[in-house]
Amino acid sequence: MKYSRKYFFVLITLSHFLHGFSQKQEPKDYELGIELYQEENYDSALHYFFKTIGQFPDNYKLVGESLNKIGLIYGRKGEFIKGLKFLDQAIEKFSENNDKLSAANSTINKGVNFYKQGFYDEALLQYSLALNTLKNSIDTIGIAMCYENIAIIYTEKREWKKSLEYHKKTLEIGEQSLNEDLIMHGQVNVANVYMEQEKYDEALEIYRNLLIKANSHEVVIASYMNIGEMYSEQKKYDSAFFYYSRAKEIAELDNNKYALMVAYENIGTWHKIKQNYKEAETFLLQASLLADSIQSIDIGREILEQLSEIYVLTNQFEKAYSFSKKATVLKNTLFNRQRSKDLSVIMLKNELENQKKELTEIEQKHQINLYKQWVIGLILVVLLTGSIAYMRYQQINRKKDKTLFQLNEKLIQNELLNTKKQLDQYSGTITQKNQLIQSLKEDIELLVKENVINSQQADSIDKLMNLRILTNENWENF
Repeated sequence: MKYSRKYFFVLITLSHFLHGFSQKQEPKDYELGIELYQEENYDSALHYFFKTIGQFPDNYKLVGESLNKIGLIYGRKGEFIKGLKFLDQAIEKFSENNDKLSAANSTINKGVNFYKQGFYDEALLQYSLALNTLKNSIDTIGIAMCYENIAIIYTEKREWKKSLEYHKKTLEIGEQSLNEDLIMHGQVNVANVYMEQEKYDEALEIYRNLLIKANSHEVVIASYMNIGEMYSEQKKYDSAFFYYSRAKEIAELDNNKYALMVAYENIGTWHKIKQNYKEAETFLLQASLLADSIQSIDIGREILEQLSEIYVLTNQFEKAYSFSKKATVLKNTLFNRQRSKDLSVIMLKNELENQKKELTEIEQKHQINLYKQWVIGLILVVLLTGSIAYMRYQQINRKKDKTLFQLNEKLIQNELLNTKKQLDQYSGTITQKNQLIQSLKEDIELLVKENVINSQQADSIDKLMNLRILTNENWENF
């Protein structure tokens, strides 16, 4: 049996901090579209956003913001594929004009669409893309929102460690930039994670600290409501009732319909547990009216079922049947909506699969092109290497030729020196020969003058008569 409803306050898009797209006066049709969007009159809002695009086709900011809102509206209407296409157009428009903040905001909204359909991995991808867009910017709020959304997904996946890691990153940015909103919202979400883990002491410490310091009514309401929830889980119903009542008082001041609906439902449930059926009926009827006004079908159905139970317990069977029938109608509505949602999910899955196939084909073509470029590059490298090698070979050959020429020149010089030495030696030999011939001639002349002839002189004359020019080989013998 459900005793109370948790009240989570989470940040999903930059719209919590960014109101409008500039400080300038916005066109009337765009302003009307924003007002209708905030009132959840989506069909009328679409009319004015499309009209704005037609009136100001050259104003990229107006066109982009209108496309962004159109994408969000289709997402809320359950037409997620159509919503994603308009968000993609918004991202493209902002990116063309280097408007990183707006492109990141639309990318975050695209992630929200995936998140609401349970496509957590695709949502994480969008938030990561937004982070990548903002990482070199001074937009700390945008970065913090990405961290918050990533943390929310990990909370849904019950990966507590990662969830707390990203929530704490948001807190760090808030503390560094002295942004109280970021600090308060980061703290309440950290406490929410502790509550989901049933670490009630850690969660209570943060919630109570927020009740003292927080200047945001939404944070205060969330803190009161969730403290009440934790006491209810521990069956400390009187303590829970106190905190639900405080949350109700602030919600009434702000006319916060959703918070009032949850507070009335929880207080009505408390009275039901206490068997104060009249008071329980009063609060649950008020909660039911609010659920109808904000079209909260799922919660509305649960409230009607509780009222039917009360009427059974008080023997008001006609009313019990009537409210049970109303709950069944809402249940059927929910079933039909779920079927429509399931159909949208199937279509969205098919769309994603087609996109993945297209991306795979593009990647394959890219890989083929890279391979071709690699082959061409390799051929060029081989040709260049061959050319360099040939030039080097030529250079080495020229160097060898020069070295051989220098060696030959040296050998020739040595040969010339040796030849000169031989010529000098030969000249000396000739000189000796000439000296000997001269000496013999003088001897003959002396003999002639003196008319003296003896055996020794006769021998000398005989040699002179037989004298011939001798070669080097027989000169020494002579």
